[in-house]
Amino acid sequence: YIFENWSITTSIYFSVVTFTTIGYGDITPTTDGGKLFCCFYSLFGVCMVGGLVLNIIGLRLLAAQERTMQEVRKRSVQRVTNMFTPILLNNKEKEGSLRPSLPP
Repeated sequence: YIFENWSITTSIYFSVVTFTTIGYGDITPTTDGGKLFCCFYSLFGVCMVGGLVLNIIGLRLLAAQERTMQEVRKRSVQRVTNMFTPILLNNKEKEGSLRPSLPP
């Protein structure tokens, strides 16, 4: 905008194309100041866009992992409970038969 005398819309278009690393090449800086600015601006912008995208992906993966871990914990508790419930009931029946019954 400042170095190349581009319009605001052209400058925004160039920024988006540069930040997303598409680089159509239809608009390029022609002045030395514009080229130098574009080098630093591109590095900064690509890192920012990349960091944003990776952050979003990372948060989604973390949420999916947490949901999976909760499901695994729930199934594990259910399996252990199902495995030991017959043993516990069987032991209670045996204990009950060994105790003397009290008269009513």
